[in-house]
Amino acid sequence: MFTQEHDVSWSEVGVSAPETRLGDQLHLEVCNFVAATRSLSIRTVLLSKTRILFVESGGELKLKARVGRATFVLWIALKGSARFQLEKEVIVCSSGAGCLWPASTDIRLSASPDHAAMVICIDRPQLELELSRLLGRPAHDLSFAPWVKVDGPPNIFGALLRFIAEAMDRKSVHMSESPILSMATERLLHDTLLSTQASNYSESLNAQNGTVVPRHLRTAMRAIRQDSARSWRLFDMASEANVSVRTVCDSFKRFCACTPKQFVQTVRLARVREVLTAGAQSKSIAEIARDCGFRHPGRFAAIYQQVYGETPSETIRWAAPNPKAKSQCAPSIRPMRSI
Repeated sequence: MFTQEHDVSWSEVGVSAPETRLGDQLHLEVCNFVAATRSLSIRTVLLSKTRILFVESGGELKLKARVGRATFVLWIALKGSARFQLEKEVIVCSSGAGCLWPASTDIRLSASPDHAAMVICIDRPQLELELSRLLGRPAHDLSFAPWVKVDGPPNIFGALLRFIAEAMDRKSVHMSESPILSMATERLLHDTLLSTQASNYSESLNAQNGTVVPRHLRTAMRAIRQDSARSWRLFDMASEANVSVRTVCDSFKRFCACTPKQFVQTVRLARVREVLTAGAQSKSIAEIARDCGFRHPGRFAAIYQQVYGETPSETIRWAAPNPKAKSQCAPSIRPMRSI
C-alpha cells in the first residue's frame, strides 16, 4: 500500500564500510548516509549486467543519493517499511511494495529498523536496447512510474522476483554460475518489467501486442541484423524483401515508427555495445565501429554517447572482466549537498 507524505528530516552522522559498499554496488553517482546503521548485511548476485542485492538492516537506515544516468534502481521491501522522497513526490511502502528510482534523480531513503529489501540495479542502456527489440524501433529516454507493487495475485513481475530470490538462496545453486541461464533470466526480468510497470512507452508496447509484422519487413530486418556492416541502401533492402522501395519505407514507418536508416543505425549501435561489453578486446574502438558499419569514428562516438549517455571507452571500463578494474571505474562515493 502506497501513501503520500511531505518533507523528511535528516541528521548527519558518520559513514561506515558496509554503507559505502552499498552505495558502490548500486552505482550511485553521489551518496551520503545519515542515521547509518552499523549492522548492515549485504549479499550481492550478478546476472550478466544486472546486479541484485539482498539488504538487511538491524537499525534505522537513511541515505541521500543521486542515481547515475545509466542506472535504474528498484528497491523492494521484504520486511519492515521504507520511505522514498523523490523530487516531486514521496512514496511510503511496506512489505511487497517498493520504488523504482528514476535515472539521474536525487532521492532520500528512510528504512525502518529491522528492514530487509531486494534491490535490483538495472543497466538503463541495456534495458532500452531490449525495449528497442520489443518495439522494432529505436527507444530512448525511458522513464517509469516510481511506485512498484509485487505482492498479491495476479502479479507476474512479483512472481518472477520471488522465483529469482528463491533460486539465489544461499542453499541453492546460483544462476550466476550459468552464463546462459543468467542472461536468459536477465532478459525475462527486463521484458516483464517493461510489460508490467507503467512507463512512457507503455502505450506503444500495448499497441504492439497483436500487431503482425508483414513477412517482407521481417525479411529485411533479419538481413540487416545479420549483416549490419553492409552499406545498406533502400534498393538493397527492397531487393532482400522482394518488394518496392516505397513499400519498404512505408512498412518501417508503419510498423517500426522509424526510417530504414534509423533502424540500421540502431542495429549497428546494439552490435557495437554487445562487442564492447563482451570483455577484453583485441581491436580498437574505431576498428570495432567500422566492423559494425560505422565509417566515421567521430560521428559514431557522438551518436553512441547521445544514445547511451556514456562514451565507448567508459562502456569498456565498467564492463571490464577484471574485478579490480571494475572497482577502479566504479562511481565515487562522495558527500552530497543538501537536496
